[in-house]
Amino acid sequence: MPRVSEEYVKDKKRLVLDAAAACFAAKGFHAATVDDICRQARLSKGAVYGYFGSKEDIIAALKVESVQRDAAVVRAAMQRREPDQAFEAMLDWVAGGTEMDERRLTDIQSWAVAMQNQRIGDAQKVESQLWVDALDLLVQESQKRGAITDRLDSAAVAQMLACVVYGAMAMKSWGADLNTRAVTAAARALLTGTASA
Repeated sequence: MPRVSEEYVKDKKRLVLDAAAACFAAKGFHAATVDDICRQARLSKGAVYGYFGSKEDIIAALKVESVQRDAAVVRAAMQRREPDQAFEAMLDWVAGGTEMDERRLTDIQSWAVAMQNQRIGDAQKVESQLWVDALDLLVQESQKRGAITDRLDSAAVAQMLACVVYGAMAMKSWGADLNTRAVTAAARALLTGTASA
């Protein structure tokens, strides 16, 4: 059997993952089959199974990519000077574009799988902790600046803000129009106690 380069294998895996994301976004994890992925990728079943041992392996690989993508988004947002600007940048990424892309739709579907599959669940925990940790740093910085009262537990506030991020992702998946600047302002007002009754 001829040897293939690492680049060739990487490209074929990418082809399979792109095809899988398209199939999962269109049909969902449970309805999309490996045959669907093969057709979309224009590869044989043997070729797909040569790169991934199962549909679960494909889902897990997409989840790992999601964690890496989110880490890059968080790192970029954390470069902002002001904590509320960083949070707004995170929400801008969530709400970006007019349509949810296939990757984010696939990622949202993985939340349900994470409840039943330990491997996907572990990856989801890593992803959500990444958001919470970054948001905790933003809250602590805001507390140092006096923008958020230090009477609030920064970790609890970070978890609440992570719920906003994940809720925004879910809302965007069904086509809700998100005004990230207004959401950021509302979160700031609630956290600083400046929201009017």
